[in-house]
Amino acid sequence: MKRDEPAILDENAFLGLLRNGEAEPRQAFVKAFGRMLPPIARRLARTHSELDRLNPLTSTDERASTVHMFLHAALNNVFTSTLLLVEGYPLASGNLMRHYAESCAMALLIVDDNASVWNEFDRLGNRYPVHKAVHRLTQEATSRRLETLIGFDSEAWREFVAMSKIYDGFSHSSALSLGFHMMFDQPGTIIFGSQFDPAKRRELGLELKRRSSALPPLEHLVKSVHRVMQAREEWKGEPPRE
Repeated sequence: MKRDEPAILDENAFLGLLRNGEAEPRQAFVKAFGRMLPPIARRLARTHSELDRLNPLTSTDERASTVHMFLHAALNNVFTSTLLLVEGYPLASGNLMRHYAESCAMALLIVDDNASVWNEFDRLGNRYPVHKAVHRLTQEATSRRLETLIGFDSEAWREFVAMSKIYDGFSHSSALSLGFHMMFDQPGTIIFGSQFDPAKRRELGLELKRRSSALPPLEHLVKSVHRVMQAREEWKGEPPRE
C-alpha cells in the first residue's frame, strides 16, 4: 500500500491472509528462481538421510541425542529459511540462517572430546549463552581438538563467521531490515506480509545460493559426527550399528 493512502486492509482482509496466505509472491519467486530449487531439494534429502542414520547411535545417550537435535535444528533452519524465502518473507528467512550457524556450532562443541560445554549446557539449559558458540569455536584449544576429532577447518569457519555477520541485521530492527518492508520496485509502496520485489532479485538469488551452499558442509558434519559416535560405541565394547 502507498504510504500516503489510507489503510485498505480491514479485519476480514487480515483474517483471509492469516488463513490462506498469499500465492502470488510464491509464484513470482518460483518463476524467477525455479531452476535453483531442485538441487536444494536433493541436498536437503541427502542430509536428512544422513541424519536418520544417527538414530540408533543417539537414542539412549542424552549428550549424543542433544548433538543429534542440534544437527536436526541446523537442517530444519535451512529448510524453513528456504521456505520463507520462497513464500516472500526474506527478513524472517535471514534470521533463521543465524540459528543455523549457532546450531552447527553447538553440535560441534558438545560432540567435542572435552565435555565442558556439554556439562555447562546441561546445567544451565536455556541460560547457556548459545549466541557465543559461533565464536567459541575459534578458540585455539577447541579448534585443535575438533580438527583431530572430525577434521574441523578453523580458517574456513572464520570465513563463514565473517560472512554470516550479515544476518545480524536480519535479527534486529535495523536500517537493513527496514528495506524488507518496502517495495523498491514500486517506490512509496510498503509491504504487509509476504511479497516478491523484482528490484531485490539479485539479493534474493544470492540468499538462495547461500541456503544451497550451507547444506554440503552440514552433510559432511553429520557424516563426521556419525563416525565419531560409532567409534565411541565400539570403544564401549558394544557392537557397531549402522
